Amino acid sequence: LQRAGVSGAEADKAAALVAGATTLDEVEPGTPVQIVLGKRSSKNTARPLESLAFRARFDLNLSINRSGGGLSLARHAIAVDNTPLRIRGTVGNSLYRSARAAGAPANIIQDYLKVISDRASLSSISASDEFDIIIDYKRAETGEVKVGELLYAGVDRGGKSAIQMLKWTKGD
Repeated sequence: LQRAGVSGAEADKAAALVAGATTLDEVEPGTPVQIVLGKRSSKNTARPLESLAFRARFDLNLSINRSGGGLSLARHAIAVDNTPLRIRGTVGNSLYRSARAAGAPANIIQDYLKVISDRASLSSISASDEFDIIIDYKRAETGEVKVGELLYAGVDRGGKSAIQMLKWTKGD
């Protein structure tokens, strides 16, 4: 804020307001910030902060506005659906390409292939087998998504021994 022309004291007030709503470490570097500055009272004074708005966390927007003589903070919660995403399909000619075509992210498929290859040779998986992937997935009401880790990796081998691997963490 100081680089934008706001006084140090007013920038500190804004930072204190934000710190009261969320830890400053949760604000991701590179977060877009909308700033509106007011008119200077003279050439030698800093510009007053009129408003500031940004996404503090995946589930929270914050805005600071000048009201009366001071700054006030408004929190705008964003609803987030934390339902894991399940992706299934037939292996076909390429397990990787089939999973990508079904919507699985490349890094998740790489993790999936590592997990499956620990249990069976990838060459033993036939084109008619079905893959099953479940990933940690968050979708905000504003449309953004956050893809997390691989939670489940499975292969249905048409009645033969199925491969099923579930991520298990202590305390969950």
